[in-house]
Amino acid sequence: MVDVNQHLRAKNEQLKKDNQEKQRILNETPEDEKRKIKIQEYIDKKKKEVDDFQAVLTEISPLVKDVLIKLAGSKFNRSNPHRVQEYLNSGVSLNDSNLAEYLSELEDYTNAILIYKGKANKQATSEIYAKTLLLDELPPK
Repeated sequence: MVDVNQHLRAKNEQLKKDNQEKQRILNETPEDEKRKIKIQEYIDKKKKEVDDFQAVLTEISPLVKDVLIKLAGSKFNRSNPHRVQEYLNSGVSLNDSNLAEYLSELEDYTNAILIYKGKANKQATSEIYAKTLLLDELPPK
């Protein structure tokens, strides 16, 4: 009788351990699923941001192309006289890797226009550069 009781106790303890392990597994599964869902939501959110950014680039691309062609064909283009042909032949395809290049080029043209306007108004060179750099808009230290 003692052996049977010990055997039943041992079996009961083993069943308790098995049940605890099963309960732990069941409790972890929802956490894993929650993490997977959160990760997927984050990925979806980032994909949407990328898609939105790409849509904006697609929307502004024709305007940027027109402005670049006009400015490249103007007297403000001193660095590359063949730039107009490059834009006409290959076009302007905005994407995240070349956006900074096109914006930098637009900035160069803008600076050249500001310097030209300043000289036409007989402003001092330092005043022209201060306006070009928008120093008056920087907050004081």
